Amino acid sequence: MKKVSTLLGTIIILIAVAVFFGGVFAYQYFMGGKAGYQSVNQNNGWQTYRNDQYGFELKIPPLWIAEEVSDPAFVYYVKFSGPDGAGEVDFFDVAVWTSTEPDLGKTVRNFYLKGVEVNTNYFELNGYPAANIHMLSDVGNGNTIMIKNGFVYRLPEIIPTTPAILRNAVLTFKFTK
Repeated sequence: MKKVSTLLGTIIILIAVAVFFGGVFAYQYFMGGKAGYQSVNQNNGWQTYRNDQYGFELKIPPLWIAEEVSDPAFVYYVKFSGPDGAGEVDFFDVAVWTSTEPDLGKTVRNFYLKGVEVNTNYFELNGYPAANIHMLSDVGNGNTIMIKNGFVYRLPEIIPTTPAILRNAVLTFKFTK
């Protein structure tokens, strides 16, 4: 009888541990808990890119350059590029466009063409509401969207599988005005 009780107790403990860790993972992945979006380093030596006209800044890795690009779809577009062979990410961008819609949820719903299936995750980034939008039909294609002062800001998506350089840069994004 004692062997059955010990075995049963061990099974119950293992199930409880599996449920706990499964719940933590599910929360971080689906709900955007802060633990899922932590920077993997302190961005030591990274340079600050600042745009006073559109009121934002973020940090980019050393030796990366910022190139403002003319794109008629946006009022402002900047491409950040790393040196050749920079690693898992060669570049990322930040795009800005005007919007008369101050509601983040409505902007997200209008962001993609109707009929495109997306997974949206709302969270807070440095004190401001943000949304990760991931197109389910296209692996690895997603964006983080934020709104401030009549502008929509589009940055790379941050999810647990996002490369560290992108995640770290996006997590340093903040509004300056």
